[in-house]
Amino acid sequence: MRDSRVYEMIVRYLSGEMSAKEKRAMDEWMNKNPDNRLLFEQAAQLWKVGADGALEDVSQIDKDWQKLQIQLGMAPAEAAPEAAPAPEVIPMPIAPSVPESRFRAIVGVAAALLLLAAFSLFLFNSSNTVVVATGNGEQENVRLPDGSEIALNYASELQYAADFSGDIRRIRLQGEAFLNVVSDGRPFIVETENARVEVLGTAFNVWQRGETTRVVLVEGKVRLQGADNTAVLLEKDQASSCSGSGPPTPPETVAANRLLGWRSGKLVFEATPLQEILAELQWKYNVTIALDAPEVGQKTVSAVFHTPTLESVLRSVCESLNLQYRQDAERFIVSK
Repeated sequence: MRDSRVYEMIVRYLSGEMSAKEKRAMDEWMNKNPDNRLLFEQAAQLWKVGADGALEDVSQIDKDWQKLQIQLGMAPAEAAPEAAPAPEVIPMPIAPSVPESRFRAIVGVAAALLLLAAFSLFLFNSSNTVVVATGNGEQENVRLPDGSEIALNYASELQYAADFSGDIRRIRLQGEAFLNVVSDGRPFIVETENARVEVLGTAFNVWQRGETTRVVLVEGKVRLQGADNTAVLLEKDQASSCSGSGPPTPPETVAANRLLGWRSGKLVFEATPLQEILAELQWKYNVTIALDAPEVGQKTVSAVFHTPTLESVLRSVCESLNLQYRQDAERFIVSK
């Protein structure tokens, strides 16, 4: 979970208060991971709202913050909202010449970001939360308290409540996992960065990288809901995906078991962009791969590798796109 330092740095970046060296470091952080880029873009949207003056009155945010403090045990419940001082959690060096309206917008955005972080911590980082994470090249099988089974693919993270009690079974996923959910009368919900999958009892695959969530259904039925609250119902051997804050794509019929070859050690690409293929290879083989020809990053490849090695996959993919690769020190470079 990201700490408040990240939110502080984002606010300083957007307010133009960073040195050139700090800005370069922030750019490197954003380019290092698609999730980092997505977080920054979401913050930038909030910032734009603040710059337009919609957040100039931050009194409601102050009240929400005080209410959240009480819920999290951070402030006494009997404290009067008007008497509680505004939290000074995200320091922002603002130059004296900044107009007051702009300053209030900055404070509003910072408070909104802080609320976002605090709610995430409240929901998913309590002492009762189990976190299972895999590194590059690692996979792990998880059995949930209700008997449901999850196969976690490489470079992924799963979070869930240790007791799994309540009327709703809920997990949070980053990365990729295959789920075999048992039916016990309670809804089962998978939450990702930009989507929500709801089931009662079924087997399906969820792939979430960056700002895209993709669901492939093997059996049963699932409901995929996008960040805009629109949803589609998937049936056996159907797939759908959500990108950014957009709605799910219409369900399409797929060869589900073929697409989920990763469970048996295969690599399967179905009209997959080169940029996504290289990212998957980095996660699977724990290597660094640079694309020296970014203009071909969206060209697609369809292929199945039954006993894949890194170089055999790179060789085949590069040949299909008239590219070449070489190893330079501790990384691979793909170029024209």
